[in-house]
Amino acid sequence: MITSRKAGGILIVTPAAPYPQRASGISVRYLPIIRHLSARHTVDLLIVSNGSVTAESAAALKEYCREVTVIDRRTLTKPSVFQKIPAKLRTLLPAAIPHTYLVYGTEGLGARIAACASRSQYDAAVWVTGQYTQYLDRLSAKRLVVDFIDSPALSLQRRVFGCSRLAPHAYECWKMRRWEAQIIRRAAATIYVSDVDAHVVPESLAPGRRRYVIPNGVSLEGYTSSVEASVSSPSIGFLGNMAYPPNVEAVQWLYEEVFVSLRSTFGNLTLYVIGRDPVDSILALGTCPGVVVTGAVDEIWPYVNAVDVFALPIWTGAGLKNKVLEAMYAKRPVVTTPIGSEGIGATSGRELIVCSEGERFKTEVGRLLTSPHERRNLGDAGHALVAERFSWGRILEAFESVILGRDAGSSSLVPDQ
Repeated sequence: MITSRKAGGILIVTPAAPYPQRASGISVRYLPIIRHLSARHTVDLLIVSNGSVTAESAAALKEYCREVTVIDRRTLTKPSVFQKIPAKLRTLLPAAIPHTYLVYGTEGLGARIAACASRSQYDAAVWVTGQYTQYLDRLSAKRLVVDFIDSPALSLQRRVFGCSRLAPHAYECWKMRRWEAQIIRRAAATIYVSDVDAHVVPESLAPGRRRYVIPNGVSLEGYTSSVEASVSSPSIGFLGNMAYPPNVEAVQWLYEEVFVSLRSTFGNLTLYVIGRDPVDSILALGTCPGVVVTGAVDEIWPYVNAVDVFALPIWTGAGLKNKVLEAMYAKRPVVTTPIGSEGIGATSGRELIVCSEGERFKTEVGRLLTSPHERRNLGDAGHALVAERFSWGRILEAFESVILGRDAGSSSLVPDQ
């Protein structure tokens, strides 16, 4: 039972535990943010999860936060089928929440969020991603900021690409864009990781509301220039969480459309899939000739440093791609897609190679494998760009300014492009 309210501080509400650093896109972004803010402010963390928060993660986060509260949705009262059906039908209404964000047991979850948020008179509250945003009104901070990270409307649009012309998908995309606009209007400010994401919702749907572009930085914890001896050359690599559907899709495409063909030319070519939590289909690829699936490794940088070319065919998803930034920082040449390069501000042919269709993607990867000089030039230029634009220092200062309302009126604080 809450008996008193504390003064000040910042409340951060996330749909996943931002720990360890590489657990998810949220942890890549928010562990550095929490560390930075906790050195200057009192920070409370509220995690609304599906039971994925470990005791280890919660304990580690308590080093930085005054309070770490976990709401496990599995503990809420489960609705009956007679409650689920009306809830689903309501999502068909134009003004209702999109079906994508439908959550059952809404009152129970909303009450828990409100109880946690009432523990302090917060100076600012940061709501992370578009998930559970139907409960924004349960927060009572002096300043409410929503960090969408990726645009929900853009993510959904790309996820259903190919069937988005079908009436149900088109209607859901339309609703998601209007929902995102509604959140923009309700918040004091909204944040995105790329300029593309920040401009998906037309200004006419949220006139006069502030949107900021604040990307992720490159986290260099444990960075080393050492090289993993077991990685052979020639090699191509993919980097990322291998339970994340766009990454799974990308690796399967890379194997089928690029690697198999190139291996007929480069007989000893190896594909290294570097990343934690590989799903069964990726593990199965690891049994194919020339494919190595590493799973989680103790030190990721030696593997990254050893790969000749990173081939990152990202065809779906939104936002800034950390895997691209990390490979570039390690001076590895990168071949990616327009979606993979979004928000980086790189020039194709100078800091990386951008290909919009499959045959050219394969051609460019093969050409780089035969050109050490060009690989070195691309790697050096990519490293310089990332080191200049995506260092955490200036990014964290910009983030703090926005959530506390100290910005100088800029609608796009970082990076300069």
